Amino acid sequence: KNAEKQAGISGKIAKLTKSAKIIFLAGHKEPDGDSLGSMLALGLALKEQKRQAFFISSGPIPKKFSFLPEIWQIRPLQMQNMPQPDLIFCLDFGDSKRIDLTNLASFPQNRIICIDHHPLTEKISDNSIIDPQASSTCEIISLIFQKLNWPVNKDIALCLLTGILTDTKSFCY
Repeated sequence: KNAEKQAGISGKIAKLTKSAKIIFLAGHKEPDGDSLGSMLALGLALKEQKRQAFFISSGPIPKKFSFLPEIWQIRPLQMQNMPQPDLIFCLDFGDSKRIDLTNLASFPQNRIICIDHHPLTEKISDNSIIDPQASSTCEIISLIFQKLNWPVNKDIALCLLTGILTDTKSFCY
């Protein structure tokens, strides 16, 4: 049943991203490899589809992730300096306390997509893919790419692998 629901949400993701021109990708405070990797991998895939993807973070980016492609495009969260998004992806956080996106509550829930491997503590979105069995949010993103037949280039693969490696402590758990 969970696979059927995820397939339906994957289809919804495809539909919502096709109609959106400006897309925000938000990760959690004190970003780790999974938060950054999922944000960058999905954003790079969206840019391949000619979408404007804005990477936003409510905390500083650790220098150890400076090797990630496009990491320099992650902006501090200052909504007044950015265009109004058509769609927001909330990646690797299950409640709004893990991000300082103050006007997230005023954004329509049907235009927010939450993808996480942690159980949700609050409803952020009408469109959520939550899989506590997954090793990482990057693993879920890679499955979505497969279901939607989205190509994975070298940069996207590096981002996905970074998230999976950091959240599994190099496949130790």
